Amino acid sequence: MKNIFYTLITFFFILSCSQGDVIVTEFNFDKDTLEICEATTDNFIYFKINNETQEGVSFNFSRTNFSVTAVDSFNIPINATNRLVYRKFNTTVDRNYYCGLLPPSNISVLEEYVSSGGTATITTEITAETEEILNDSLALKKSTYQTKILFENLTLNGPDERLVYQKFELEGSRIEQDTIAR
Repeated sequence: MKNIFYTLITFFFILSCSQGDVIVTEFNFDKDTLEICEATTDNFIYFKINNETQEGVSFNFSRTNFSVTAVDSFNIPINATNRLVYRKFNTTVDRNYYCGLLPPSNISVLEEYVSSGGTATITTEITAETEEILNDSLALKKSTYQTKILFENLTLNGPDERLVYQKFELEGSRIEQDTIAR
């Protein structure tokens, strides 16, 4: 009798602990190139586009003396000025969506998440350098810079939910620069 009683209580306990609908939102931009829009007076936009899933993610931030070709690492607090925005579109988009003065009018945002907290660390490093001797006094130096952005304790607010990521990384921006050395 005790076994039946314990079995019924255990069964009742399992049925009463419903988790409801568990929604897992995962952003997958690993294969996509991290690009940057040309700067306008200390305001920058890094972005990635996944046209297979019609999604885009952008990081808008403000910083004086920022250069995509300077080896550097710095932290930026996420706030109203420095923010990450994820969008799901009704069609594919290109860099003009993020870098143009006006986004194309035929594109609708179906879903949007906007950051409200966290920290971004932007790291730019040289990944390759070569030097070609042009003559006795000149050499051409080619440098490849790679940028990655690590978001920590990132909070994204959507229409019906709030997402929190301990770590979320955007990487893959490669800029090549040629300089002539004397």
